[in-house]
Amino acid sequence: MDLYVYYRVALADAVALKEKVPAMQAALAHANAVRTAFKQRPEASAGMLTFMEVYSGAPPQQFAQLAHNVEQAAHAAGLGDLIQGERHNEIFQDVLPCA
Repeated sequence: MDLYVYYRVALADAVALKEKVPAMQAALAHANAVRTAFKQRPEASAGMLTFMEVYSGAPPQQFAQLAHNVEQAAHAAGLGDLIQGERHNEIFQDVLPCA
């Protein structure tokens, strides 16, 4: 299962965010045995950028704990001070082929 977390950040706060998220994700990847990615939309809109954190490969039985750990880490990193609005979580799983 994969967790996608997206949110908006003012242009003025983007540099600070880009400094914090990679270190946070590296610690989460190590502690939770998942792959991570950090992405942003290429264009700004109304002075805001949209960012996305990706956490891939969590087994279903560990997914709730991963989602909790991600939110705790974001809080500890102070991301809430940089984000405008809320962090939105989306969950996806691989499509299994029919037998």
